[in-house]
Amino acid sequence: METTLKQRIFREPDGIRRGLFWVLFAAVWFCLYLFFSVLHDITVLRHMGALFATIYLLHAISESLPSDRQNVAGTIRIITIVYATVASVYIFHPI
Repeated sequence: METTLKQRIFREPDGIRRGLFWVLFAAVWFCLYLFFSVLHDITVLRHMGALFATIYLLHAISESLPSDRQNVAGTIRIITIVYATVASVYIFHPI
């Protein structure tokens, strides 16, 4: 069965367990961000750590919502996609 983009983005959130899984990923990327910003001054890796930590945290928020909040979760997923795109362009091709 083929799913459309709208069905995939505005689907029911997976629950708190999946949300905590994404929070764990956000914590790992935040630790990498701190490592590269405090101990080493590698700008691209530092920005990537912050970017991925924020993306995973936003994704965790959208997955942790109650199952009747499909529209809110979908809106947060769209915000995450837009943020990831704009931040990636800024990091890899600064103005």
